[in-house]
Amino acid sequence: MKAIQILFGTLTLILVSVYVVLFTSVNKTLIVPIIEDKISEASKIKNVEISTFDLSLSSLKLQLLLENQTINVDSTFDLMAKNVDLSYDVNINDLSAFDYVSGQKLKGTFKTAGTLKGTFDNLKLSGIANVAKGDINYNLNIDNKNINNIKATINSIDLATLMYMVNQPKFIDGKFNSNIDISSLDLDKIDFDANVQNGIFNVAIFKKELNLTIPKSDFKLNTNVNLVNKSGKFIFNFDSSLIQLLTNGSIDLNSLNINSKYKVSIDKLAMLEPIINTKLNGSFSTNGTIKGDKNSMKIAGYSDIVNSKTSYNVTLKDLALDKIDANIKNAKLDKILHLVNQPIYAKADLNLDVEINSLDKLNGKITTTLNKGLLNNKVIKRDFNISLPKNATFNLKTLTSLDKNIIDTKATIKTFAANIETKNSIFDTKTATFTTDYLITVPKLSKLYFITNQKMQGDIKINGDVKFKDDLTASFNSNKFNGKINGTLVKDILNLSIKDVNSLKLLNMMYYPEIYDSKIDLNLDYNLTSKKGTSNLVMNDGKFLTNQLSQTIKKFIKKDLTTEIYKVATINTKIDDQKLNSTLLMTSTNSKISSQKLFIDLEKSTIDSKIDMEYFKYKIGLTLTDDLTSPKVKIDANQLLKSKAKTKVSEAIEEKLGDKLDDDTKKALGGFLNKFF
Repeated sequence: MKAIQILFGTLTLILVSVYVVLFTSVNKTLIVPIIEDKISEASKIKNVEISTFDLSLSSLKLQLLLENQTINVDSTFDLMAKNVDLSYDVNINDLSAFDYVSGQKLKGTFKTAGTLKGTFDNLKLSGIANVAKGDINYNLNIDNKNINNIKATINSIDLATLMYMVNQPKFIDGKFNSNIDISSLDLDKIDFDANVQNGIFNVAIFKKELNLTIPKSDFKLNTNVNLVNKSGKFIFNFDSSLIQLLTNGSIDLNSLNINSKYKVSIDKLAMLEPIINTKLNGSFSTNGTIKGDKNSMKIAGYSDIVNSKTSYNVTLKDLALDKIDANIKNAKLDKILHLVNQPIYAKADLNLDVEINSLDKLNGKITTTLNKGLLNNKVIKRDFNISLPKNATFNLKTLTSLDKNIIDTKATIKTFAANIETKNSIFDTKTATFTTDYLITVPKLSKLYFITNQKMQGDIKINGDVKFKDDLTASFNSNKFNGKINGTLVKDILNLSIKDVNSLKLLNMMYYPEIYDSKIDLNLDYNLTSKKGTSNLVMNDGKFLTNQLSQTIKKFIKKDLTTEIYKVATINTKIDDQKLNSTLLMTSTNSKISSQKLFIDLEKSTIDSKIDMEYFKYKIGLTLTDDLTSPKVKIDANQLLKSKAKTKVSEAIEEKLGDKLDDDTKKALGGFLNKFF
């Protein structure tokens, strides 16, 4: 019996002690510090203070200060029935006090108030929050510690204020509204819709913060998601003066499987200029489907951009871009040039096939063709001062192979004037090096007049190699005119070498008079930028053919210049754009021809030259002027007559007195004749 009394007394003492500790003023000194420490530990908030803590068997009044921001709780409960009726009021006047907790710099205020009612096993939370000048009404159930039946209505949240609260520039403004109905945190059932009305992009903020100039634009957003067992329908509709995007379909959150349609439209590409820093014209639209899951997804679409029939298929692997197949049929080149705001240099039909099997390893091929090409004479004349013939046609075909870092292209270009073929044009993306071979075939040189301003005839083939990394290096070769033509271009320096070229064939090609027959060697150094250079020309084993010059000389001195053989003749030239200033020296057994003034203007196709000739004992002065292809030849008659007279007098003296005069007398007589004549 005594033992029972001791046990009952002990229990009584424990209950009295618990009551004293929990429900009397003693709790403030014992319990409150413990609660404050637990809240601080759980929330990581440094300054936690319970300023009011009144706890009884049926009620609780609590005022909690977190970083001096107030939370009020007023609750009644029935411990026996496990019922609670709690009201709360949270008033945070300065969100920046919680920067270190959220890891995000915060600004502004946050207020919410509501109730928590029900049994301990089934509680209902209801409240309203004031955020960013808008309201959020929310309700949820806490059933056996599980949160479910989550509902919220968001009214007129101000987007600019919301961005300010999370310390972001006010890039956009507008009113955000939404209705949310979620079955549980497992997201088994979702009914969500949201919209933005009167949205605008803040032009000044984009410029200030991102140095990005965008056009003034407004937008609207409407979206809805309805899922049951994490599977269902969705719609997303973004409409702005810049771009319109609409997509809708079905989605399964378990596998991320999606089956949807989409449409993208840009009515005025010109409005994108401030964003992409490139002016575009016209419009753009595309539509298609998206199907697949997170492991493999395919995007298939169509577009009629630049009057084409364009289709494309894009494959994503693990949500990363993997394969691309695209086909463009009958796109109009002039429309493309207009689209990218370039002059309409040409018209043509563009066809493009793209097959990229792997972007990761860069493997695939691209085929490009341009058919029915026609160059625009007026625009090219205006921009490049080149006068094209009327039917300046062209066609192009390229086949490009992609293999890791190597892009290899074979190309054939056929134009009205020339054909160009490359078998291996290689670009190495690692080293940024481009190399190519080429073969240029000109069936009729006469069709190059629009470039050369020089009448030509015949044909020519030129081949070589090109390399470009930091600078351009090119070579060219041709077997023409019974000789060889080789050259290199390094940066802007052109070196040309001609060996054993037949002069008659060269002159014939350029429609020049066939006045001289020889083998030509030439070395040329020319700067393409300054358009200045030098050339050294050597003519071996040459002779004059019958022409106006040889006939005129024969008429005066009864000698045939065409019988002379010039072992070596040289022409050294200084080049200044299309103006050539040359010196000439030619020697044979009986003649010497030289000039310190041999000027040719290729632009005007004119010549202006003074030539001195010593032929046998005669001295002849010649001038060549006017048209380069048919120059006027003028002989200095006075000089020729004096030379003839001197020769006749010398011959007469030699005949009559030659054996009677000593050497000194002959020398003195010769000096006299030179001075006299």
